[in-house]
Amino acid sequence: MIDLIRRQIELLKLLSKQREYKPASFFSKSLDVSTKTIYTDITYLQSEVEKYKVDLVRAPRIGIRLEGEKENIQHMLRDLQKDNLSEDEKYTPEYRRLWILKKVLIDCETITLESVSKEFLVSKTSLYQDIAVINKSIESQSDVKLEVGECGICILGEEIEIQNAVNNYLLSESKEEMFSDFTHKLGNFFELDVIKAVSDLILNDFEELTEVLSEYYLKSLLVTLIMQSSRLLKKKHMNEETEISYNNIRYMETYIVANSIAEQLKYQLHITYSNNDMEYLCRQLYAHRVTHHVKHMRTDYEETVRDVIKRMSEIQKLDLTRDKKLYESLLYHLPPMILRLQNNIQIVNPMLDNIKQEYPELFARLSRSKFRSRFHLTEKDKAYAREKGPDTIRSHAKDFIEKRLAPAEIPNDGKQTPMKG
Repeated sequence: MIDLIRRQIELLKLLSKQREYKPASFFSKSLDVSTKTIYTDITYLQSEVEKYKVDLVRAPRIGIRLEGEKENIQHMLRDLQKDNLSEDEKYTPEYRRLWILKKVLIDCETITLESVSKEFLVSKTSLYQDIAVINKSIESQSDVKLEVGECGICILGEEIEIQNAVNNYLLSESKEEMFSDFTHKLGNFFELDVIKAVSDLILNDFEELTEVLSEYYLKSLLVTLIMQSSRLLKKKHMNEETEISYNNIRYMETYIVANSIAEQLKYQLHITYSNNDMEYLCRQLYAHRVTHHVKHMRTDYEETVRDVIKRMSEIQKLDLTRDKKLYESLLYHLPPMILRLQNNIQIVNPMLDNIKQEYPELFARLSRSKFRSRFHLTEKDKAYAREKGPDTIRSHAKDFIEKRLAPAEIPNDGKQTPMKG
C-alpha cells in the first residue's frame, strides 16, 4: 500500500469500526474536516482498498461503509499500521523496547548496545534504561530477564517463563487499546503471516468457542498462541518437565481443541510441536476457558464449592446456598483459576484499576496490612506444589476446609497463631 496521510489512515480505521452505514458528516466531525474532504479521501482510497478485496460502498442519502471479509480488512489495517508508522513513533522509548524484544525473542538475532545505539541514535545509557524498564516488568512474576553480555543482548530464563513474561509485558503495554488497534500493533512485534494464521483460527474457525470470551481474554489468548508459534518457528520448544499431565488435561477437554489448532498451524506455518509444547497449549486454552464444551463443569470441585459457599453464608450471615448462579459460576471459574496459579499464567482483570479507584480506602488499608502481605508463594512452596501435583494439593485444601473452616466449632480454635495453626 502506498503512503497515506494520517487523516486517511484514521478514516479507514473509523470505517472499519462501523457496522452500519454512516453519513459523511459523521466522519467529517470525527476528523475535523469538511464532508467534501471526506468524499475526496473516499475516492482516493477506493483503489487502495480494492487491492485487499475490500470495498468502500457509497449509498446515496444513506452513508458510507467498508465491506469485505473480516480477515481482509484486518490484513489491510495491519499493513497500514506497519507501512505508515511515523518517524516520531519509531523513535519513542516504547517502540524501541518492543524492537529490542522482537530482535532477541522473535528474530533470534544477535544485537549489541552499539548496533541498537546506531539504529535509534540514542546513547548506551538510554538503552540500559530501556532494558531496566523491560526487566522491571518481566521480572516481577518470574526469573526472566534481559542481560547485556559479551556476545550482545540476550534473554535468560526457562522457555515457559520467557513466553509467559513477555506475553504479560505486551498485554500490559496495550491494556487500554481497542481490540482492532491492539491487533494492528502486534504487527510491529510479530510476523504478519503468523498473526494472520493464528487470528484466522481464533476469530473464525473457532469462533463458537472464543466468541464468549471477554475482549481482554481474547487479547491474551491471541498473544499467547502467536508467541508460541513464533518461537516454534525458531525451534524454541518448552522445557521437559518431570511430570506430563495429559491424563488431567484430557478430561479438561482442551486436548481436542489444542490438537486441531496444532494440526492447522503445523500445515500453515511448518512448525512442529513436542509433547511439552502440546501440554503448554492445552494449559493455556484451559486457563483462557476455551474447551470443547465451553460451559463444561468440573464435578470433582462440587463439594469444595459448596463448602466455600456455606462458609461465605456463615460469614455474611446470609443464605447463599440456594443461589444456583453463584454455584455454577464458581464451579466454572475455579478450575481455570487453580491451573493459572499452578502454572504462573497471569490474566489480569482489566477492570482492576477502575475497581481500585472506586474503593481507594479499602485497597489502601489492604496494602498496609502486615498480616495480608505475609501470604505469598515462596520458591519452596512452588517446588512443593510441583512435586506433589494438583491432586495432592487439592486433597490438602479439601481437608483444610472440612476441618478448619466448615465446622461450627473448630478444635483448638484461638489456641494457635493463624500462620502456624
